[in-house]
Amino acid sequence: MVCVAELPTNGYIWSAMSRTTSVGNGEDLISPADTSLGLTEDGWWTYRYLRSVKKRWTGDPTWCDYKATLTEPLLGAVMAHYMSRNDP
Repeated sequence: MVCVAELPTNGYIWSAMSRTTSVGNGEDLISPADTSLGLTEDGWWTYRYLRSVKKRWTGDPTWCDYKATLTEPLLGAVMAHYMSRNDP
């Protein structure tokens, strides 16, 4: 899961985009394994499963363990993918 944005109506919550290793579809962003980021298997970043994460839980190993910070060019690709979604 990657925290991608603050919710505009609540500054205490992140919008988080999931990464799946089970199945991707044509809308998902391919994500190769990268052990430096804690990504041990190939997968896909997907906005099909957007979640809200309380900021106070970010980095807490019980709720939302911090693994790494994405850097370019992956950061730009993930953010572009998130921004390309169609909100209902």
